[in-house]
Amino acid sequence: MAIHDLRWVCATAVALCVVNAAMATPEPGPFEALTLKISVEHKDLLPMEPFQITISFANETDRPVSGHTGIEPGVGFLKIYFSTGDGPFEDVGSGGWPVAESLVKKTQFAPGWKHTLTAILYGYVQTAGPDRGEPRYLFEAPGTGRIKATFQDLDGKKGIESNVLTIEARQPVGEDARAYAFLKNLHEREDKDARGRPISYHGFLMGSGLPEIEAKQEEFLSKFPNSRYARYLYWSLGYKYSWGKGNGGIQRGLEYLEKAGGYEDFFLAPEALGLLVEACVKQGNLEKARQHLATLQEKFPESISAHVAAHHVQQASSDVKGAAE
Repeated sequence: MAIHDLRWVCATAVALCVVNAAMATPEPGPFEALTLKISVEHKDLLPMEPFQITISFANETDRPVSGHTGIEPGVGFLKIYFSTGDGPFEDVGSGGWPVAESLVKKTQFAPGWKHTLTAILYGYVQTAGPDRGEPRYLFEAPGTGRIKATFQDLDGKKGIESNVLTIEARQPVGEDARAYAFLKNLHEREDKDARGRPISYHGFLMGSGLPEIEAKQEEFLSKFPNSRYARYLYWSLGYKYSWGKGNGGIQRGLEYLEKAGGYEDFFLAPEALGLLVEACVKQGNLEKARQHLATLQEKFPESISAHVAAHHVQQASSDVKGAAE
């Protein structure tokens, strides 16, 4: 082979290597190329009612996108905003968010990457900043509101914004209307606890450790057991009582969880049934645990709670079998 032919072959080989390397590791796209979307499964809300929001991240491009691992709420990069009607957006507090990743670092998201998380908005907004004041309910009265999410890069200079959802809280009627009036009255009270400290009833439907609030929660259930709001107290008090906390007793806690798990359109129903399974396993009542597990798997077969509960029952069954051998 002639020298000039050899040089041409070598040059071609080098060029091919460069092209192949470039194809193997394409230049990552910018942070702003990520997609952020929010959705709410149940838009049939009442004033002051908690609701669940789903937040989805994705790389819908054909190349990697630069980003970071702090995509869970609670570390300041992901924020939720709410506005009443056409008013200004305000930062919503992070109550009910999943636990954030402790280490935030830069990374790249491959084409087709997706990540989804859900979180509960307890129904009120906490304005950001040093002069935050008292939390206010997202829907203190029937009407419409808008909600959106934003996500920032580590440097705080680049960010993406989600779609904007319009949500409506309808006018309560019947028992719901009477329950709503009770909640409004609580919101306006200036009660104090046993040590003379002011009691805040924000988050009333999602639980509290104060005995004074627990008494009011039980009063609410005695007056409005069939209201839409009651499901949240069946969940929160059931959770607390089933762990031996509060004054209700474990058996009442299990009864409340069973009520919470009986709603078809309640986002906490799978977790309520899962807690029932776990509590029955803990009590050594495997027959009852299997019954609740069967209900959970039938109604919510793809839920995380169903998989976790099945593991509890399987482990307990293995332990019983091992002890008998």
